[in-house]
Amino acid sequence: MRVSEITKRNFSNCPHCGRYEKGVKDMSKGRNRVEVPEAREAMDRFKMEVASEIGVPLKQGYNGDLTSAQNGSVGGEMVRQMIKRQEESMSGK
Repeated sequence: MRVSEITKRNFSNCPHCGRYEKGVKDMSKGRNRVEVPEAREAMDRFKMEVASEIGVPLKQGYNGDLTSAQNGSVGGEMVRQMIKRQEESMSGK
């Protein structure tokens, strides 16, 4: 067995820097997927709408200039609004 095979088996590739490090897991694996693929476009529109409402300058494509707090606030507000809509739906409003 070659060293590279051992490295790949015992270490994970860091998703940020590309180096192999022990115990690093791909944080995005299994996340950011839309359960209903047909809803992806609607979810993207919803995300842009929420970002606009709370004043986060989100744009299509690269947003690496935004802070994690800004990105997190968009996701958090999306979740709050989705929960509110579901609760209203369940209560018959």
